Amino acid sequence: MLITIEKPTTIASAIRIGKPINWLKALKAIEESRGTLIAVSDEEIIKSVRDLAIYEGIGVEPASAASLAGYRKALELGIIDRDEIAVLVLTGHALKDPDTILKYFSSII
Repeated sequence: MLITIEKPTTIASAIRIGKPINWLKALKAIEESRGTLIAVSDEEIIKSVRDLAIYEGIGVEPASAASLAGYRKALELGIIDRDEIAVLVLTGHALKDPDTILKYFSSII
């Protein structure tokens, strides 16, 4: 079951919501798809932001990079296998949160 968080902290501002309005819909979608919830750290998100930019040429905001961070953790935990097909949704462009990009990557841009 999803747990609400009083004062969530993360660099991913678009997912920094302690009690999402549609959490019941999200829970239903997870259950119906036999999915899993995975928590990722800010470090894992930043690594994914960086790797998407370097290796794929895609600039995303931290909330979008959370999907890659979650995918990587799912592989690590054995939740999914490397030979399975996975789709990662990256809807937020890096310009949605330029301050975070500048904070973490100003030395290389």
